[in-house]
Amino acid sequence: MVLRMKGSEQVPENLFSHWKDFVTFGKGPYTGLQREIFESWQRARETGVDPYRHIIDPGAPGIGKLTDGQAELLTTIYPVMEATYAALRGSGFRVLLADVDGWIIGSIP
Repeated sequence: MVLRMKGSEQVPENLFSHWKDFVTFGKGPYTGLQREIFESWQRARETGVDPYRHIIDPGAPGIGKLTDGQAELLTTIYPVMEATYAALRGSGFRVLLADVDGWIIGSIP
């Protein structure tokens, strides 16, 4: 059985269990899973992405404050983000800007 998403994309119903098996045991690839998705899981694993890392407290000191470099980047790229979002509006997607460490510093909507 597959779950339908917006558009014509189909996602295996057991996608989350496949992901958990991959993250925990390195199992895969899986029948019905798009190659690009599995390859993204592999890249994340190879670069040390830990999906179980603790969640940062949004009220912690320094969280929510942009560095000067991040603020400059966001100010510079924001018009491009807006134009991109205008093309995607209504699609269910959002436009994110992350810094080199993966911190989200800008989001539309």
